[in-house]
Amino acid sequence: MALHAVFHGSGRNRYPLHFDTLLSHNLFFQIFGAKQFTILPPSQATYCARRGWRWFDVDPEQPDYVRFPQYKRATPVVITVNPGDILYMPPGTLHHVRSLSASISFNIDFHTNRSVLDALAQSDRGMPKEVIFYNAITALAVISNAPEAITFPLYRPYLSYVS
Repeated sequence: MALHAVFHGSGRNRYPLHFDTLLSHNLFFQIFGAKQFTILPPSQATYCARRGWRWFDVDPEQPDYVRFPQYKRATPVVITVNPGDILYMPPGTLHHVRSLSASISFNIDFHTNRSVLDALAQSDRGMPKEVIFYNAITALAVISNAPEAITFPLYRPYLSYVS
């Protein structure tokens, strides 16, 4: 089961530091324009002032070391994606995104047997109940190879769910 999203916007779009809701693999495709990603491995989330399930208060572009001294230990990597580039982010990768120009991009989120089990294992770490539900449906689809006709109607509300 894979989820696709299309992004388009002006050169002023900015998305705060976060990780993808379902802790899936992410293939990000840049079609037009450019975006800048600041990425950190999941192991460095403790340095980034977590807020809620998947958002972080640190601004990697202008970190406030007085408020967030732990961020000095982080090792962010800045990557610019241009038209034709593909960026792969493993499950749980923290990322901050800035559009550098008007742009069009899309991504494909997908799970493997391992990643869906790892996502379910994090259910007790503040994961919203809706995310647990959608990860359970995804696990059913991925591990048992259940027909999409059975799982997709259960999963469809996720397409408009915002965590």
